[in-house]
Amino acid sequence: EVRADQGDIAAALAAYRASLDISLALAKQRPDDKLLQLALSVSYDRIGDTLTMRNDLGGAVNAYLASLTIRRDMNAAYPNDADVWSHVAVSYERIGDVRTTSGDLAGALEVYSAALQISEQLREANPDDQQWLRAAYVNHQKVAGTYMAQRAIDAALVEFHQALEIAEKLHQQDPDNVNRQYDLS
Repeated sequence: EVRADQGDIAAALAAYRASLDISLALAKQRPDDKLLQLALSVSYDRIGDTLTMRNDLGGAVNAYLASLTIRRDMNAAYPNDADVWSHVAVSYERIGDVRTTSGDLAGALEVYSAALQISEQLREANPDDQQWLRAAYVNHQKVAGTYMAQRAIDAALVEFHQALEIAEKLHQQDPDNVNRQYDLS
């Protein structure tokens, strides 16, 4: 991550690919180890993030799809694990971000909506949990932004309104938090 932060994207990508090779070998040895599977999915995310920085959007989507596949498999093995569900949602968000950047708004809306559905389920199961509230807020914002880009103003307003309701609840729970105040703006 330091190399990417310093702008040496090629070195960062090489390091992440080396890390991926190690993660692949470990995960293959212990395919039922949840933490190793998660580490493998994170390796793909880092490669996707780095390829996004290089504007290799096709490569980035492929890396994020590889991560999503692992996380979906984890989700099938651990269907009641909220953290695994959350990781699946994050994969959808990353794919949506790349699709938005590439101009595939319909594809972005599809995966943002999938992330929103997961975050709403997590929020409903834990209505006062700030992590899940924040995830739902972010996903409503992403869906709304995509609707705006598609000029579907009425649909965007519905999503923005739902995001605002969540932001107000988050602010009520932690009124001194600057990030919560910003979310209201």
